[in-house]
Amino acid sequence: MLLDGEVERALCNPNYHSILSKHLRCAASESMIPASEVKQRFGDNAGNITDELLNQKALQLNEKSGDLFTHDHPHNSVNLRGATQDSVMLVDGNTNQELEELSLLQVYREVFPNAIYAMQSNDGNLQYYRSRSLDLESKQANLILLDSEPKLRTQATQDMTIKPLEPLREPRLVSLNLKDSKLRLTLSWAEITNHVTGYNLISKVRTITCSHPRCSRYHQPMQSDICTACSKPTRLAEITEVEEENLFDVAYTTHYQAPVLRIEMNLELSEPLQEYANKLKQQIENQFGTEIPSELTPLFQTEPADLALHSICHQIGIAVPLLVLSDRQDLNSYCETEKNRVNTLKTIAYFFDTTDGGNGTCEELFDRFEAFAVRAAQLVEACNCQYGCPRCLTDARCPQDNQALNKALGLFLLQAISDEPEFF
Repeated sequence: MLLDGEVERALCNPNYHSILSKHLRCAASESMIPASEVKQRFGDNAGNITDELLNQKALQLNEKSGDLFTHDHPHNSVNLRGATQDSVMLVDGNTNQELEELSLLQVYREVFPNAIYAMQSNDGNLQYYRSRSLDLESKQANLILLDSEPKLRTQATQDMTIKPLEPLREPRLVSLNLKDSKLRLTLSWAEITNHVTGYNLISKVRTITCSHPRCSRYHQPMQSDICTACSKPTRLAEITEVEEENLFDVAYTTHYQAPVLRIEMNLELSEPLQEYANKLKQQIENQFGTEIPSELTPLFQTEPADLALHSICHQIGIAVPLLVLSDRQDLNSYCETEKNRVNTLKTIAYFFDTTDGGNGTCEELFDRFEAFAVRAAQLVEACNCQYGCPRCLTDARCPQDNQALNKALGLFLLQAISDEPEFF
């Protein structure tokens, strides 16, 4: 792919509204801009953007000279790395060494005060830190290296909302090579809000538990040899227990507006997904019996349509840099459940730009969704892991903590996406 593949499409569009408006302000701050030369120097879109900036008082006009100027220093809001505008540097509290830079959302989820944060060292081993403080003014998080792996971990409690405001394109349908199956794509301007409300202290313990993924008491502590819910034998296994729940006095909140791509499945797609999921479950039970690996248990606990949709969001997101000259962090995804017209629940998937004002990634994904799906399928097929890994499935930035994913079911859906979409 590196030697023979197509050249990536450059996604940085200098005429994109959110990008051009920031560069106009920077130029006006540095040297002033003759109003009569705005279109000549910055393109046809610059005229309307300049009018908006004047109305917002982000630019000012010198009536005598006709020059645009600003007394602000807007350069700090321009991130040349292309990821989210607000980022925080993680610093070792003992050595003052800069460890890593994370987006504000990741920091709120993973490096809040008292959080346990794992990081790979130069020799490939995991190191564990405790967050001592988070200073948003200096944009630094102070971490202390722990001597050993902690018995307790921290897990943020959070909720995300995506509120579409206005359509950006006409919706379209993507046909699949499964009978009557389609995906509906809608591109909108939307508000993206995330609240991190607190965290749980969790531990991994070995105890007697029900090991059958279909059981309502799966991985709950028990004292008997037989599960009281499903009557199957219990066994010794590692489970996760919540030791303590903590709420923040004030939630850590991120809020911005950007383009969002919404993906819906039609009902006809549910049947082939269910059939393929049943086939996978039968193969797994034949191989493992009741001792099913934890990576495969979501297949027994989650609706196949929900599992497949969440999985392809991750897989397509990982494939983004293979098609466009863009960073993987320029895009993220989120799944939620809502009621449809007949009052039944269905899962909706969202892709959203991680930059305030957008960065163009969602528009590119909307226009070339099939191409992204094909490239994602190639990436997943080429990965030699068994059940999914950061190269083909999991994402540390997932708002749902990588729950309810399945590599094989996601690949099945990716391969079903057709090359020729139908339009409304």
